[in-house]
Order: sequence, then C-alpha cells, then structure tokens
Amino acid sequence: MRSAAAARPIAEGLFTWPRDNPALLCSRCQRCGRAAFPAQNSCPACCSGEVRVEELPRRGTLWTYTIQRFMPKPPYNSAETRDTFQPYGVGYVEFPGAVRVVGIHPFGRTAERSGMQQGAFAARAAMQDAGVDFKDMEFACGGSHSAGSADALVRELGLTGLPFTNVANGCATGGSALMSACHAIKSGGFDIGLVVGFDQHERGAFNADPQSLGIDAWYGETGLMLTTQFFAMKIARYMHEYGISRRALARVAEKASVLRGGRQ
Repeated sequence: MRSAAAARPIAEGLFTWPRDNPALLCSRCQRCGRAAFPAQNSCPACCSGEVRVEELPRRGTLWTYTIQRFMPKPPYNSAETRDTFQPYGVGYVEFPGAVRVVGIHPFGRTAERSGMQQGAFAARAAMQDAGVDFKDMEFACGGSHSAGSADALVRELGLTGLPFTNVANGCATGGSALMSACHAIKSGGFDIGLVVGFDQHERGAFNADPQSLGIDAWYGETGLMLTTQFFAMKIARYMHEYGISRRALARVAEKASVLRGGRQ
C-alpha cells in the first residue's frame, strides 16, 4: 500500500493539497449552479464566467471501478518499473449535488426500440443528468456500425443546426468520437457538446467479409473475422505479454455481469 509520505497530486488544481484530508476541487457556476470537474474558468452549461472554486464532498456513490494491476504504457508518468509497480484503483463516483454526467440505454435486445432510438434515449438521459437541453449543444460527435448514421439522431433530438460529425473506427468508434469532442473543446472552438454511440445487431458473432475491408481472403478463411475467435486470439497474446491470468479475466467478466444487472 502506498505510504502517505509518498503521495502526491497528479496535477495542480485538482485537490486541496497538501492537507491531511484532501478534497477534489470543482467549479460551480454562480448563475445556473452547474458544477464541473476539473474546475473550469467558465460554465460548460451556460458559458457564464461567474464561477467559484469549491470543494467536492469527500464521500459519494461508487458506480463502477477497476483495478490497474499492471504498469500502464506512456503517457503514464511514474518513477516505478514493472518490478516495483503497485496496483491502484480507478473509480467512477457521483458526489451528491455535484458532479456526474453519463447516460446509457440498458443493455439487451429491444424489439420495440430501434438502435437509433436507443441512442436518443441515452443522449436524453445524459443531457438530463447534466441539466442541459439539446438546444444547448454547440456540436456533436457520434457513430454507429449497423443502426444508421449518428447525425440522423437530430430527427429524434431536434433540428437545431449544430455541426454533427460522424465517426467510424470499428470497435474504437466510441473512444474516437469522445477524443474528437475533447479536441474540439480544447481548441477553444466550442464549450459544450454531445458524444453518442449506438448499435443494434443481428444475433450471433460478427463475421464480416475481410476483402471488403482490404484484408486478404485467408483472414476470413481461417476464422479470424469471426469476432469470438479474433478477440480470443488477441486476449491470448495480451495474457502472454502482460502476465494476465484466467482468474483475472473471470473477475472482470463477473464484475461486468454484476454491473449489467444493476447491482452495486
């Protein structure tokens, strides 16, 4: 376990530091009351510059977590080595009356709702959670493999005229859409936006035509386009390279099963 003497903040302005009982710091808008973490110079909801830095509560609701059990690749910044690395926990916490922004449609097949309608459901939940409306969004990014173009969500959410960028990057589409939105805000061009991903597939594993993706036919002939085999091969290599045990994978699957069931 890490000693208190060795503890240090990962960045300036995130915590009250140094202090025996450090707290996270957020900014709260004096006009609309919206809280944001990390603290910002203006309100992401109403764009007011009337914000005040305040401490977040020291206790909250843990919605999900993971344990980092092996040393991450760069840009992870530490003097540790693979031999001296100590596992640490990463959690997603809601602080009462303060910060939590997320929306999701329950996992499962929904004959009564299309994939795009699932995306609209999640988007509305996220905006309600953040205390904003779709008309407040200055831009949007999103993607879908099989349920239509993400920008068509405006038919469900409203024709506000915002720029909507479709993202397609395979299994990394969601992450790529989120990264695109982060860069857009960091550039100073926007203050607030929406990121959404959705899909609805036929039953069974994916088994695409490799040649339609610029891959030789043998890739499909050996079964590697069947996602269950493809990812089994990838995880086998990952386990070998990083020393991940089958028990660790089983614990990940167990945790995911619990979270899908709504238990905490």
